[in-house]
Formats: sequence, C-alpha cells, structure tokens
Amino acid sequence: MKPRHNPETEEYGIKSWVYRRAKPFHPQRFYYFLTSLRDDENHLFRKCVRAKGTIWLATRYLNSLVFQKSGALFDVQPLNLWYASLPKSKWGETDDEIEDVCESLKDCWTLPYGDRRQEIVLIGMDMDQVEMENMLDKIMLTDKEFNGGLDQWKKFTDPFTEEYYVDLEKQHAETTGKSGKNKWLNCLAEKLN
Repeated sequence: MKPRHNPETEEYGIKSWVYRRAKPFHPQRFYYFLTSLRDDENHLFRKCVRAKGTIWLATRYLNSLVFQKSGALFDVQPLNLWYASLPKSKWGETDDEIEDVCESLKDCWTLPYGDRRQEIVLIGMDMDQVEMENMLDKIMLTDKEFNGGLDQWKKFTDPFTEEYYVDLEKQHAETTGKSGKNKWLNCLAEKLN
C-alpha cells in the first residue's frame, strides 16, 4: 500500500480562487488600495503571492484593465475594449466568430453593462477567502454610487494618467469607425486637467 501523498496545496497552505463581481471598482479607492499594497508590509493582500485578471474601473467605461501581482510587484495596464462598448458586428470577422464570442459571453453578460466585470485569479498562502473578498468589495462602488450610473461615475477623481484615454480613444475610433472625441472621454479628460 502506497503512503498517502499530500498535495503541495495542502502541505504549504496554498489556495486559489477567482474573484468575480459585476460592479466597478471606484478609481480613487483602487488607487489607494495599490498605494497601501506598496507601502504597508502587513497588508492583507501580501498573502496573495500571485494575482492576474481583468478589472473594471467606473471611470473606464470603454475598456478593461489588466491587474497583475507577483510577490510584492504589481502592475495595472489598459487591456481591451469591452465587447459591450463595440457594435456586435465588430466582435469577429465572420458570423461564426461573432456567434462564438456571443456564446463565450453568455455566463458573464449582465444588463445593462454587458461584459464589464471584475475577474481576478488569486493564488496565495494561508489566505482567508472571505476576508480577502470583503477587502476587494470595499474598493467597489457602493450601492448608492453604483445606482448613480454613468453621470455620477464621470465625476469621480481618476488618479490614472490621461494617456490611457488618448490610446483608448484611438483604439475605439479604429474599431468602431467613429471619429472625433467621445463626450464621455472629454468629460473625464477635463476632470484630469
């Protein structure tokens, strides 16, 4: 009889799960979260040794961002346009490709915001999933902020640089064929100046 092998996940207390929410992070609270992660050696999120996923900031209505964390290092970068921000005809080159995209979005599509969501894989040692999720939930918009909708979200302070908006606007114009500044992006750019 073979001795029972303890998987490394049990032996070292490694745990992983996917954090999913269909509500955006508040940009200022997300920024403070990143700052405290950098500055606080006892930060709860330090137990997370690896994280990677798509995030939705309330002020970034057109595009997703990718959040990555490895050890003490982390990065946030613009990723792709949300499918919900594009005409369905731009979801693929052929009808079959468009249908495949529709099928892949079924489980994550929520009205009225489409595929916008938080989806972050978290891997760490001795992490308390409930405590970690509660911490991330506090970064999201409150129910009152969320119910204020886009008009309210446009007023939030966004500490991230304007270069995101410039690149995003070019990508959106190229993809949708719509030229000229988007009024929503104009409003956000004004807030940054």
